[in-house]
Amino acid sequence: MTLRRALPVVVAVALLALALAVLLRPPTPSTAPGTVTRAARTEVCLRTAGHDVCLDREHVDHLGLSGLRPGDCVAATWTGDLLVAESLVRVVRSACAQPA
Repeated sequence: MTLRRALPVVVAVALLALALAVLLRPPTPSTAPGTVTRAARTEVCLRTAGHDVCLDREHVDHLGLSGLRPGDCVAATWTGDLLVAESLVRVVRSACAQPA
């Protein structure tokens, strides 16, 4: 194969590798303050980043949220574009924001 014939193949492979690297990179996590709106043994609901998110018992156990009570302030971290129970990776108690 001559260099002239090989160049388009090499360019195509390089572009494909770049596209795969961009598409397969892990999403950047986002963190926002929130408030616990409901807390029970089987469910915890949060209001954060303009969304209401309720977590079932499995998510409550996985994220270690059993000690939260309504009114508690939290910092919620999620991955991806949508803030849903499945995208939450960390929820921790935090100081409540002080009014300006």
